[in-house]
Amino acid sequence: MSFLSNHSFSSSFGRKKNKQPLNLNDDPTGGWRTGHARHHCAICNVWMGGDEVSKGIHYNGKKHRAAVEKDREKRCKEKKKLKKKDDEAEAAWKKMEAAATGFEG
Repeated sequence: MSFLSNHSFSSSFGRKKNKQPLNLNDDPTGGWRTGHARHHCAICNVWMGGDEVSKGIHYNGKKHRAAVEKDREKRCKEKKKLKKKDDEAEAAWKKMEAAATGFEG
């Protein structure tokens, strides 16, 4: 295994263009860290091991289930608030429209 790449670098401090552009999508570790991937749970805001066992333990745990329920309740409340605002805006719009046309109904 070589630590040198296909890139040519000058021994002086002058600038030279690389023969081949560096591909940032390639794994810089050469694949040796693929088993150590980390996983982030956005609901709980925690990091865990990327393996299925660690994720399963977290997702089936009491804290995660409580956080999911809390998040669901929060989203329902926000949805109800938005619906109420929309209904009020629609009622105001109908009232203005009726006043403009002189028709009540």
